[in-house]
Amino acid sequence: MPPRTLPTPVPIPGRTKVYQALCWGPAMDQARAFLQEVQPQVVVFQEIFPIEECESIPAEVRRGFVCEGWTPASPSVPELLLGAGYQVACN
Repeated sequence: MPPRTLPTPVPIPGRTKVYQALCWGPAMDQARAFLQEVQPQVVVFQEIFPIEECESIPAEVRRGFVCEGWTPASPSVPELLLGAGYQVACN
């Protein structure tokens, strides 16, 4: 597999956190394609973006970010990445 580079961090105006990688659309697309290709039995994510935070992120900075098109019924980031057939547990 070719090496994958991390995207530029995503600054969110008015927020102290800077999110990177698996909340940015192109990185999520690459991760999703990789996971579909290798079809792992177990996947572990660390410090993944909590989708509930989309509610507090201004609409004007959501473009290209996991929060673009977000609704309260949107699936979690692991669910978006893995698709059907996986059980997701968060702690």
